[in-house]
Amino acid sequence: MNIRVTRTEQVYIRENNTVSNLCHISKNLYNQVNYILRQQFFNHEKMSNYYSLVRQFQPDEQGNYQKLPAQTAQWTIKKVIQAWTSYFKAMGEYRKDPKKFAGMPKPPRYKEKDGEFMLIFTNQQCRIENGILKFPKIMNLEVKTRLNDVDLREVRIVQQDTWSK
Repeated sequence: MNIRVTRTEQVYIRENNTVSNLCHISKNLYNQVNYILRQQFFNHEKMSNYYSLVRQFQPDEQGNYQKLPAQTAQWTIKKVIQAWTSYFKAMGEYRKDPKKFAGMPKPPRYKEKDGEFMLIFTNQQCRIENGILKFPKIMNLEVKTRLNDVDLREVRIVQQDTWSK
């Protein structure tokens, strides 16, 4: 029997302008994608899938998609799609048994204008060397970690002030 062990570690990063700026750009991209999907939803149009959304944002050279590492931008798009998928699933459950809910589910909302959204980095973007978690060059960031000799899958940066919301 093979047992998979998932290890996670929370690391607190001091205030960092680069991280904050990239989280803000991620929020902007989230809102751009959400705008497209909300318009399609409210206009009763077929909603775009992940691949068409990525293609739609790639040619915009000054856009938020290009300001983030490619895989991070792609994960931001995936998170918007996950929010919509959860909404549709909740609506299905609501139609079956509204008593399970305090009210009718609402479509995903926009993130606050001055807010920030998480950054997700893959194992192709980050690595651990000698107890140091190394991020892509755009981040200009290295963090000590207790994890060593692990099969790194992803690294998420979540702004602490968003935890309480």
